[in-house]
Amino acid sequence: MAPSNGRKQATRNEEQQGDQVQNGTTRAADTTLQQSPRASPDRYVMRAQITSDKRHALFKTWEEREQAKAEVMANKKLYSLELWANKAKAALEAEMRQIQEKYAVKMNKLADVNRTTEEKKALLEASKKEEFLKLEEMAAQIRATGYKPKKRLMSCFSCINFSD
Repeated sequence: MAPSNGRKQATRNEEQQGDQVQNGTTRAADTTLQQSPRASPDRYVMRAQITSDKRHALFKTWEEREQAKAEVMANKKLYSLELWANKAKAALEAEMRQIQEKYAVKMNKLADVNRTTEEKKALLEASKKEEFLKLEEMAAQIRATGYKPKKRLMSCFSCINFSD
């Protein structure tokens, strides 16, 4: 009876394999699990390989995630640095505009001082020429008349003659 049981077992296995082929699935993984104890080290090697692959995949995703975080942080720092630089530039430009305005005011005052100085110099030159003309006229009159001029003590009181 043993041979008939083995034959029944073989036919059942063939029927199951036929059903699996019709369904489009294979039992390669199941057959490796159902094999003798000698095949168990291969199973452990496969599991170790799968575990190693999972670990490497986790490491890779962790690394990518950390790189993305680092890039985001670097971008934030770069943005804040650019923002600070723009604020500093704007503050300095405003200060420079104020300095330029003050400089323009001072230059206008300097131009006013120079203009009034030139006007006063021109007035002094004119009064000097006028004084020289008066002296020349007096000298010509003295030469013509032969009398020496009366001495004036104070020129501001020219109407008062103290020599009389």
